[in-house]
Amino acid sequence: MPETLGISTPKPRSPTTSLRYLLSIACCTSLLSCANAPQPNTAPNQALQTSATTSTLPPAINNKATSSPAKMTPLATQTITEADFARCIQTFSQLAKSQGISTGVINTSLANAKLNKRVLELDKQQPEFTTTFADYFNRRVTEQRVKQGRELWAKHRALFDKVEQQYGVPAPYLLSFWGLETNFGSYFGNIQVVDSLATLACDGRRSEFFTIELMNALRILDEGAITSSQMVGSWAGAMGHVQFMPSAFLKHAVDYDDDNKRDLWKSTADAMGSAANFLRNLGWQPNSRWGREVKLPANFPFLEAGLKNSKSLSEWSQLGVRRADNSPLPAENINASLLVPAGHQ
Repeated sequence: MPETLGISTPKPRSPTTSLRYLLSIACCTSLLSCANAPQPNTAPNQALQTSATTSTLPPAINNKATSSPAKMTPLATQTITEADFARCIQTFSQLAKSQGISTGVINTSLANAKLNKRVLELDKQQPEFTTTFADYFNRRVTEQRVKQGRELWAKHRALFDKVEQQYGVPAPYLLSFWGLETNFGSYFGNIQVVDSLATLACDGRRSEFFTIELMNALRILDEGAITSSQMVGSWAGAMGHVQFMPSAFLKHAVDYDDDNKRDLWKSTADAMGSAANFLRNLGWQPNSRWGREVKLPANFPFLEAGLKNSKSLSEWSQLGVRRADNSPLPAENINASLLVPAGHQ
């Protein structure tokens, strides 16, 4: 995966510094994947990213998820009743049956789904949208998290070495996303995934997206990866050590421990192999760094920022962009885009 000029030094980093650096990148990526336009704020250091890097999740798997959900009359969040939800479940059950999902899964999981109004509340107050980047970063990148990441790196070194050899993704990146998403597997969320996805699919705001995710969650149950009662996750339906949405699970999850099951909840090997496969499928390039921190001149034209605006490193240099240590950008023949995760004044 090409790079982001975002928090770099010209010398190799120790494991501690490397994990802190990459945790900050993961934090940036988590924030940027949810917010298209950063709010104005002070940002002394910016991130420059190569044009081939993407900060969005892969598209949902549309396997036969067709027009039925779109034809439903959208329900305003504040007016969803138990009766409304029951009618939604009937419609979803018909859709699931038409898509080949087993009657057993429909009857034991979807038919028993419960309306979760707390999920609807959380959908409107996502922290990536309501906190500044500085606050978000300082809460998520802590000394304890860096320390624990180093310990897990040592504990699972053989696994991480094998994953890097196969997928080309170094351990610090995987550890960083693992730490950011679930605090290294200590908290997966406590909401039944079918309940949360059915609730959000019944709501009118993003019904089509969450209906597709609901159908994909049922497919995961159908393949036997986990039972319905064990399928817990975030309020939005993200699951397991690295918080895959169901569509990402179906497309990228791998059985890395060879037990004939893609288990992203109990198998660290499956989780790390799947995360690396996910990044590789997004276009990860083993021989390119993800990014580096840069400094901008006082008169920098911020309209030049954004993933859609790609320039060569020499062109960025001509605009006054320099490394965080104030040295010149490297003379490499690559294009890059500037990210401003904290906004600007």
